Amino acid sequence: MTRNVPDQTSTIGTLSHRGLIRIEGGDALRLLQGQLSNDVGALGVAQQQFTSLNSPKGRLLATGFLMRAAPEAYWFDLPKTLVESVIKRLKMFVLRSDVRIEALDSASATAIIGAPAAGALPADLYEALAPLLGQNASPDMGQHLDEDRLAVPRPGQPRRWVIWSPSAPRTQLDHALTDAWRLADLQAGIANLAPETQDRFIAQHAGVDRLNGLSFTKGCFTGQEVIARLHYLGQAKRFLALGASACAPEAGCRLMRTTDDSTVGEVVESVVCSGQSHWLAVLQGDKFAPGDLHVSSDQPVSSLRYFKDENPPAGPD
Repeated sequence: MTRNVPDQTSTIGTLSHRGLIRIEGGDALRLLQGQLSNDVGALGVAQQQFTSLNSPKGRLLATGFLMRAAPEAYWFDLPKTLVESVIKRLKMFVLRSDVRIEALDSASATAIIGAPAAGALPADLYEALAPLLGQNASPDMGQHLDEDRLAVPRPGQPRRWVIWSPSAPRTQLDHALTDAWRLADLQAGIANLAPETQDRFIAQHAGVDRLNGLSFTKGCFTGQEVIARLHYLGQAKRFLALGASACAPEAGCRLMRTTDDSTVGEVVESVVCSGQSHWLAVLQGDKFAPGDLHVSSDQPVSSLRYFKDENPPAGPD
C-alpha cells in the first residue's frame, strides 16, 4: 500500500504496519533453523538478525527481523499483512514438536527515529535505552527494558530503534511514524514483501544477502538448494534498486523499458514523500538509467540507485 509521509517533527511514535509472531518451546530453535535463511542458533537472548522465509523453489515468502526474546522464545517482526500466511506456513512443520506459534495481535511497536536528546523521551525510557544509544552499540544487540519490552536497532540512516512489547504501550503516543519508518526501510534497501509479491523473488535478488540475512554454513533450510546454487555457481541477473517517480506504483507494479514497453522489473514497495514516490524494485539488469524506464502508468522514472555496489547499511553506531 502507498502512503503519504507527513512532516516529521517528533523522534518517537508508533508503527502500525508491522506485526509480531511469537514462536516458543523446546523445539522452536530447531523449527526456525530449518525454515529461515539465517543462522538462528547464533542468536543470543536480546539479539536480532535479518532473515527470510522461502518456498521450496527458493522464492521469498517473507523477510523480517527475528529477535530472541528468551532462551526458548523468539519474536518475528514482519509486515502485518504477511502474519497470517507466515504462521500458516510455519505450522506446517510443527507436527509433534514442542513449538507454539501465535500472532501477538495486541503487540505494540514504538519507534524512535534519529538519536534522541535526553529531553525528547520520558526519563525512564531514555535511561533504559542508554546502552543502545551509544556510538559503539552493536547493530545486532538489543536491550530488555523490562520483562516484556525489547528494544532493538534497525539498519540505515538516520539512526533508529524499535521497542516491541507483546501488550499495549505503557505510554500512549499520538504521533505515528509508520510512513517515515517505511521510507527509511526503502533507503536502507530492506525489501518488505506484500501478499502481491510473495513467491516472486530469490533472496539475493531482493538484497537479503547484502543485509547478512543468509547463512550457508548452518545446514539445510527450505529453499536453500536454489539460494545456495545462485551463491556458489550462478550470477545474479536481477538487482534491487531504489527509484523515484511522480506517480505511486503499488507492490507488484511492472517497470517497463521506455523503448519497447517490455517488462524489466517489478516494484516491491513504495511510499510517497513531498509529492514524490520512492520505491524499491527488482530489475532484470544493472545498467538501466532513469530515462530507460517508466512505470506501468507511463510515468517516467526520475531517479534510480542500485544497491549492488554499496556496503550494507550502517546500524546505530
